[in-house]
Amino acid sequence: MKLLCDQMLGTLAKWLRVLGFDTFYANNTTTDDELLYTAKNEKRTIISRDKELITRGKKKNLTTIEITSTDLDEQLN
Repeated sequence: MKLLCDQMLGTLAKWLRVLGFDTFYANNTTTDDELLYTAKNEKRTIISRDKELITRGKKKNLTTIEITSTDLDEQLN
């Protein structure tokens, strides 16, 4: 599974990589449009706490996972 984490989820992205997941992590200059483009072209699942990004991803029929917690243990479950 190929994943894409936005800039709000840096710690989660790091741990997903440690666990062996192919995880793209956006820096603070990456726009939502660039994230959606990358997710579509690289067939990545978007993981974000940004409701607008999740909504836009769903409208483009991309696979999304909305994170609601700031606790890493909860995010990994």
